[in-house]
Amino acid sequence: MSGFSKALKLNSIYLGVEENVVKKRFPQGLLGVSGVHKALVIHALCENTGKRAFVITPDEAAAGKMVDDLVSLGTSAQLLPAKDISFISDQTRSREYEQQRVGTLANWLKHDCKVVVLPAYSAVEKTLPPRSLAAKIRTISSGDEMELDLLLRT
Repeated sequence: MSGFSKALKLNSIYLGVEENVVKKRFPQGLLGVSGVHKALVIHALCENTGKRAFVITPDEAAAGKMVDDLVSLGTSAQLLPAKDISFISDQTRSREYEQQRVGTLANWLKHDCKVVVLPAYSAVEKTLPPRSLAAKIRTISSGDEMELDLLLRT
């Protein structure tokens, strides 16, 4: 347990938030503190309870900063960006945001990250249902062989 997590265990307000998380009283909000302090509380909650978290921020800049803060504290966190709005042909636009979104959600399903941070407008965008995404996840390592037809069907 980190020193931050130990120190927060002495704070009655933090203990109330932790109790709400353990008892699954959601959503939880933390108002009146800076982003880095919110990151410290999220880090401690994940560490002290063993739970994972989805964290909603006002915008993508705040979400990116939150991810950076959490990672610097030692918590595995990833950004779920908003979908890329594009007015150009579907064939010529980049799929980078879609790939990042699917990658983040896949890592969440595989328990490869502890916290997913997303801007509020990303939280209301449609995604694949978890079961559908989980059924489509394939891990291919260097040297593996896979039938092309099987890969294309998934």
